[in-house]
Amino acid sequence: MATESPARRGSPLAGAALEAFFVVLGVVLALLANEWRLDVAANRRADRALDSITQELRTNREHVQASLAYHQGILQQLAELRAADGEATLATFAQGFVKPAQVLSTAWDAAQATGVVDAMDFALVLAISQVYADQEQYLVQAREVGGVVYEYLVTEGLEGMVGNWRNLGTLMNTFQYREAQFLPRYDAVLADFAARSGSPK
Repeated sequence: MATESPARRGSPLAGAALEAFFVVLGVVLALLANEWRLDVAANRRADRALDSITQELRTNREHVQASLAYHQGILQQLAELRAADGEATLATFAQGFVKPAQVLSTAWDAAQATGVVDAMDFALVLAISQVYADQEQYLVQAREVGGVVYEYLVTEGLEGMVGNWRNLGTLMNTFQYREAQFLPRYDAVLADFAARSGSPK
C-alpha cells in the first residue's frame, strides 16, 4: 500500500491557512476602504462648510466696510462743523446716530455644531475663530452703544441727541477704530482661503 507524502498530507492545512489569510485581508481592505470613504465624505463636508464660511466672511467684510465709510463720512462732517463753529442737524445723521455693521456667524456656528471643523486644518480653524471672536466683541460693543443711544433718545428726544453731536462723534470714532482693525483681519483669512483653494481672492 502506497504511503501519502508529507507534502500531500500538509496541503489541507496550508489551504486553510491561505483561505484564512485572504478572509482577514478582505476584512482589512474593507475597513480601510470604509475609512477612506468616511474621510472623503468628511473632507467634502469641510470643503462645503469652508465655502459657506468664506461667503459669510466676505459679506460681513462688505458690511463692515460700509459702516466704516459711513462713520468716517459723518466724522468728517462733524470735524468741519467744529472748524466752522457750526451745529449738526438731524440730516447730518441720515442713516442713524451710529451704524454698526450687521455681521453674521451662522455658517461658522453650524460648522462647529456639526463637528465639521474636526476635518479642517487647525491653523485655519484658529484664524477663523479669532475673526469670529472679534466680531462677537464688536457686536457686544454695538449692543452696549445701542442701549446708551436708545436711553438718551428716550430721555432727551431727537433734538437733545442731535445737540449732543460732539459726544456722538466720540462714539462713532470708537466704531471707526474697531472697523478699521477688522478689514485687514478679514483680508488675511480670505487670502488664506484663496491660497488653500487655489482660487482668486
